[in-house]
Amino acid sequence: MSVNMICKCGYKFSFEPRPSWRKFVSYAVVRDKDYRSFLNSEIQVMKASNKAKNLPSIGEAAKLVGSLIECPQCLRLLLFRPGKEVSKNTPLFFMPELNMPATPLPVPTKNMR
Repeated sequence: MSVNMICKCGYKFSFEPRPSWRKFVSYAVVRDKDYRSFLNSEIQVMKASNKAKNLPSIGEAAKLVGSLIECPQCLRLLLFRPGKEVSKNTPLFFMPELNMPATPLPVPTKNMR
């Protein structure tokens, strides 16, 4: 298990090689204004005849994607904005409303797909 990040509550996120092994839920985030560019980059990746031709399109698409992660311990949402280098991308933390029921989202399983 490799710990890559720690939530403000102390939860240690482990980014396992396979998302199905993770104990938290995460989402890819693309800005509305970048969505068409993101899709076009993804289409170029699918059309490319070899891996070397994929690299520029994969790089362009990756710059347009951020992530939203839910802490399974305190339910904070951690937003990593698109367009920043991973090493320089500090998350924004959001807490759920106090009057909302605190129920974590289920971790996706193979049966849920």
